[in-house]
Order: sequence, then C-alpha cells, then structure tokens
Amino acid sequence: MRQLQRHTIFEGPEESRTLALDSVALQKGLYRMLGKMLIICLVQGLVSPPFLSEHLYRQVCGLQPLLACIEDIWDHTLKAKLQNIADATNVEGAREAVEEATEELSLLGSLQYVQNMTQRDELLAAAFHHYVDGRKVEALQQ
Repeated sequence: MRQLQRHTIFEGPEESRTLALDSVALQKGLYRMLGKMLIICLVQGLVSPPFLSEHLYRQVCGLQPLLACIEDIWDHTLKAKLQNIADATNVEGAREAVEEATEELSLLGSLQYVQNMTQRDELLAAAFHHYVDGRKVEALQQ
C-alpha cells in the first residue's frame, strides 16, 4: 500500500493523495492496473487505501465531487498565477493577471476576457475544475 501511495500517478500530501496526470502511465494502462490492485486489497479485506483525498474518493465512488479550489492545484507555477488572478482587487488587476497566465489558461481551456469581477471568479472556477477534474477523466475511467 505504501508503494501505491508513493506512485507517480498520485500527487499531493501523503495523507490526502489525488490523481496526477501522467500521459505515459495513461497510455500504458497503469491507472487501470493500480486501480485493480486497490480493488483486490479492498475485496480481500486487506489494508484499505487511507491516503486517498476526499475529492478522489468521491470521484472513484461516483459521488458528487467537491468544488475544486486553489488548494487542489499542485502545480506551483499554475497555482501562483491563479492566485494572482484571485488576489486582484479590481478588473484591471484581474486582466493583467490573466494576461500573465495566458498560456496556462489556454491549455486549460479557461482563457477569457474579463470584463468584471464575476467573470474573473467564473474563469477561476473553470480553471480549478478543469485542472482538478476535467483533465483526469480518462485516467479515472481506467
């Protein structure tokens, strides 16, 4: 179980791991294999995986996921840029922060022109959701 916990397909603190997106592991079917290993442990009554985050647990069980937030972002560069957007106190500051994060937001499919602070909040919610949930759909399906 410790080896599973430390595997590269997981990220986050040791006691609250979530899935990391590893395209090589995805292509090799490692998510499927490790998922089967976890299932065998549970069915056989062996050690349960105490390291799964609440968010990942809810995803795996098909429950309504928790809303993603900035604390769920493990990429430090992306987190800092999203934090700059969140910290903006006016529309101009939000636009400047969005401009600095253009490349990352484009990759997340969350880039949009911010005309007011509500749009800033919507942009952030979309970026959080895609990073935490959307980009890992195929891995979860394995």
